[in-house]
Amino acid sequence: ADINDIFILSAAHQPEYVGKKIYLLLTAPTRETYFVGELLRIKPDLAKVDPKYLFSLLNSSIYKLLLNRHKRGQTSHLYPRDVREILIPLPTLSEQEIIVKKIQQIGAPRPCKNESCCS
Repeated sequence: ADINDIFILSAAHQPEYVGKKIYLLLTAPTRETYFVGELLRIKPDLAKVDPKYLFSLLNSSIYKLLLNRHKRGQTSHLYPRDVREILIPLPTLSEQEIIVKKIQQIGAPRPCKNESCCS
């Protein structure tokens, strides 16, 4: 895992949990990390998108609904190719920063400050 990676729970025993948990890592892990099939890792292109903007967007009720609509299979999974199909509006980076500040003012979900909040 790297700083600014976004993680989405992509499979669970209960379908309602899939896509519900989303985390943004703000500090580098202090130990080696491994990934399992139940976790999607998104590496934002920093030249195009502020990770906090993308995190805030994915945590919004509209994008939670979009993630929910992309779940597939009997056991309800999110697949990377399906998540890639979700359109993301990309205002300028400076506009994204303003949006993030406004969202933080209203008390939206906060990013992880370390790996312990993701466990």
